[in-house]
Amino acid sequence: MIASIPERGDIQVVVVDDCSRQDEVSAIRHISHKNLQILSLDKNGGAGAARNVGLCYARGKWVTFVDADDTFAADTFEVFDRNVDPGLDYLCYFVRVVKEGTNDPVGNSFLYFDKAVRKYVKKPNKANENMFLYRNNVCWNKLVSIDFIRKNGIRFEESVVNNDVYFALLVALFAKKYKIVPQELYEWRLQQMSMTQGHRSIEREFLFYIQAQKRNGLYKRVGLRYYPYFRPDWLYFLHFVKKRGVADALRFSEYKAKRKEEVKEAQKAYLHIIDNLSK
Repeated sequence: MIASIPERGDIQVVVVDDCSRQDEVSAIRHISHKNLQILSLDKNGGAGAARNVGLCYARGKWVTFVDADDTFAADTFEVFDRNVDPGLDYLCYFVRVVKEGTNDPVGNSFLYFDKAVRKYVKKPNKANENMFLYRNNVCWNKLVSIDFIRKNGIRFEESVVNNDVYFALLVALFAKKYKIVPQELYEWRLQQMSMTQGHRSIEREFLFYIQAQKRNGLYKRVGLRYYPYFRPDWLYFLHFVKKRGVADALRFSEYKAKRKEEVKEAQKAYLHIIDNLSK
């Protein structure tokens, strides 16, 4: 990622190491790049906490958040230069999926958030706008104004999984002016066993389910009580059967049934976003 960022005086690179092993920290500190700042956390807090720390150190007018194993396209920063202006809250752009270790595109039809952006660009109607606002929930296809972030108190959720969903929802819903650049500026490097693609335990699956319930509560509040927004438990069960088989689906259902109160609380977690919008 760092190698794909131009070394310019007006570009700051903040690397937040989330309590890695000492040998990994040492390897990071051998990286050389203009205006590079490396922050090492002494306690593991997860990606959301690390991104919030990095945000505190951002000195520029615009910020984007990236994953260490991805890259920018060759002309990304020239495109940024041509499209930012003081009146914008954020830029949004397309994502290209590339096979790890190559520059070979592998297709991005499975990236629902990128599909939401492209559909809205192609046909900007109300249905596609809802998809763009409520399903475009990653942080790394956006360049966001620092003033806008600080004015609205936008932060990442310090959750174990899906930490950028909350950030993306806040950006999309609070923005008054945005621009979509119809170019593939971010390259998502597809790995066979990444954190998001690997096999999950029942306990970790439940963490993703809890995050889905937070979104369910929000979707219900705004009237989006249907798929692909609101996901009822029966649909979640069928998805689990397809992904893991009947036995694991039943084990997950039993695990979830013992945590009903946690699920109810999760469904209320994002409602303050809509309440704040109406003020």
